[in-house]
Amino acid sequence: MATKFRSLIIFASELKSSRNGMTKKEMLKRCQELGLLGRGSIRTIDRWIEELKLNFNFEITSHLYADDKNQRRYKVTNFPNEMFSLSQEERTGLEILKESLSDENHKNAISKVLATQQPLSNQVLNDLSELIDNTSYASQIAPRSKVDNQYMQIVEEAIKGYTKIRFKYRSANAEKSTIQEVSPIGLIFSRFGYLVAFYRSKIPIVYRLDLLEKVQATDKPSDRDEEFNFQKWSEQSFGIFHGDKTFRAEIRFSKKVAHSVKNINFHSSQQMRVNKDKSITLIVICKGMRELIYELLNPLYFGEFKIIQPVELQKAYQDYLLSSLDAIEV
Repeated sequence: MATKFRSLIIFASELKSSRNGMTKKEMLKRCQELGLLGRGSIRTIDRWIEELKLNFNFEITSHLYADDKNQRRYKVTNFPNEMFSLSQEERTGLEILKESLSDENHKNAISKVLATQQPLSNQVLNDLSELIDNTSYASQIAPRSKVDNQYMQIVEEAIKGYTKIRFKYRSANAEKSTIQEVSPIGLIFSRFGYLVAFYRSKIPIVYRLDLLEKVQATDKPSDRDEEFNFQKWSEQSFGIFHGDKTFRAEIRFSKKVAHSVKNINFHSSQQMRVNKDKSITLIVICKGMRELIYELLNPLYFGEFKIIQPVELQKAYQDYLLSSLDAIEV
């Protein structure tokens, strides 16, 4: 049913986007090109048109054109704008295409399409919330943070336009806020969304998006290092933060949780080895020792692993557990 629904929506979008509408033969050929139909027939096209009208309340007009030997052309006239929302891959593809074009008219046309879309970061942040809000079969029990849509627009435009932004920021542990003018580099999403930017140095700083206040655009050029590889930098750490040195961790998970662990992508550098006793050994080379500890506290495998190395990780994990006892009032 889901596959048929998807095919009908794509079919409807083709009828909407065609300038003068499509004949039934053109519809059949296009559906076959898109893989929506196998061999198919005009009868299938007739059935789909009726389904769009009766089950989805689409308005479909038809006209006879003398130039088409009096063949009837069909066109959808009331396609909901929400259904034209681009996926992340589609929007990125359009942005890349836009930069490669020399014709200004073509560039302007793509810009108008992109202008109707919400920022990619907003899409990533909001898709799960929209699913939860609009369905009865999805829920979220973890804490959720809110990010201002207008702020995200300013941040993304600054990243793409290589300009600075100014905002008021108070980190989770700070006593007061400060005004900072930074050169945005990129965005990272984990439990929270984060802005990565340069501020008074060439060492990237990470800011939680939901803690940004009074975000303002500026016309000042960014201080970003053109040779800085954001993707490579973001993959160095186990989590968001990059405060410590690179280390090699080796962790053995018991047979009891091995079947779950083998399907988890912990880090881009990971290697997994199945042992004779059917336990699994995970090896990662990364930064972010504290965030690796947070991951190991996951109830899925807490108490079902051994930290083989390094010694620094063993000690840091032990110290964390001991310090957590301070939360208990006796």
